[in-house]
Amino acid sequence: IDQPKTVALEFFGSKITFSELDKNIEKCAKSFEELGVKEGDFVTIISAGIPETVYAFYALSKLGAVANMMAYYFDDEGLVERINDCKSDIAIVMDKFYPAVKNSLNKSRIEKTIIVPTLNSSVLKVLGKKIKTSYNEILWNDFIKLGSNRKESKTIGYKPNMPLTMVYSSGTTGASKGILLSNDSFQNSVNAYRVSGV
Repeated sequence: IDQPKTVALEFFGSKITFSELDKNIEKCAKSFEELGVKEGDFVTIISAGIPETVYAFYALSKLGAVANMMAYYFDDEGLVERINDCKSDIAIVMDKFYPAVKNSLNKSRIEKTIIVPTLNSSVLKVLGKKIKTSYNEILWNDFIKLGSNRKESKTIGYKPNMPLTMVYSSGTTGASKGILLSNDSFQNSVNAYRVSGV
């Protein structure tokens, strides 16, 4: 990191530096490893653009796993089908979306659901409601503690066209379709920004 103290993310009054971002990604990666996530695995994420989504996305990339990015408004059948198709056993869900998808997750092959309080990384986190969890649910901060005793997480090196994330079409011409994007496609987008004057 060239400028570790530079702010990477701002979220409801919280300023997260690149150094903090890197540390949070590593903590997340170690906890994923503790749950058995490895290269080629899919982990479902149903969340908004909160810091925990960023940590999870990069941590999965570090491990060579794939972020299966799903919207909370998918219908029950569609959600279950897409989770099962990519053999995802773990879901990360923002608490505000959880009531809408809990029933679908219980019908799917998901074995562990990590619930993220929306304001967890903000200065307003004290306003969040307490969440009760059941046997197959865990709160984000407890999830992060899982990997605290592990050494540095494994980093999968670059491989051409290695899958990074699964996103879905809008479904305007029928059922939404999965679109598997690679690290290369993201890097090409970054390079496009560099020459576009943005």
